[in-house]
Amino acid sequence: MTNKIKYTFQTRSWENGFTGILKVRNKGKAVDSWQAVLESEYAINQQDGDYEILGAEIISEEVLADGTYRYIVEPLDYNAALDNKESVFITFNAAWDAEEIPEFNSIIFSIPEEPVVEPPVEPPVEPPVEPPVEPTSDGEIEVDIKIDPWSHNSGATVHLEVENVGESEISGAEIKFRSDFAIKDLDTDIWSARIISETPIDGQYEYVLDLDWNEDLAPGEKHSFGFNTLDATPEFEYITLNDGSAPPTPPVVEPPVVEPPV
Repeated sequence: MTNKIKYTFQTRSWENGFTGILKVRNKGKAVDSWQAVLESEYAINQQDGDYEILGAEIISEEVLADGTYRYIVEPLDYNAALDNKESVFITFNAAWDAEEIPEFNSIIFSIPEEPVVEPPVEPPVEPPVEPPVEPTSDGEIEVDIKIDPWSHNSGATVHLEVENVGESEISGAEIKFRSDFAIKDLDTDIWSARIISETPIDGQYEYVLDLDWNEDLAPGEKHSFGFNTLDATPEFEYITLNDGSAPPTPPVVEPPVVEPPV
């Protein structure tokens, strides 16, 4: 159903003028607003600067070259929306002293176009980043550490023995430790264990390693491994299972016993 605005025009004469009654009827689909351009041979009366018109308001007046008056008229708040088959009345006064009152030269109705509302553009949804899954274990370990310094303070060999002191097997055991030293060579200076990662952190080093061929530790089972470092006095901040648990108190490392010369 398209917009079809129809109208009828009637007049009631009085001395030196008339009252015009314009009936506007919507014979199409419902509209939210409308506008009319009226052209006539007569001027709509004004009193104290206000047009003598009811049911609409005049937003502009123009006198054309041939003396014709052109008015742009808009509805009031209460009659702007018109449903199908609904009508409104516009009444005005005009001066006219001739015997016959002419019709409007033209009346053009228009319906403001509804603005095209673009649908909002949804930002792309980034897939959630799953945190890495840390290996878990119910096991508990004790670590025995022995340090053999090299001559001239040029480095040391570190021996570690890990024992499962818990009541259940530790499957896929990984050891994590933080120290103030670096392992000399990650490929050739470590045995019976394999480096998974080395991470420098604030002047220290954090290592994660697995136990090579002995990844599963039964209760009471031990595994020994070692590595070389160029630090003659290596110290550990902590040694723990790589299962996301809080680091334990660092183990106490007994200093090597140096036999006095004979």
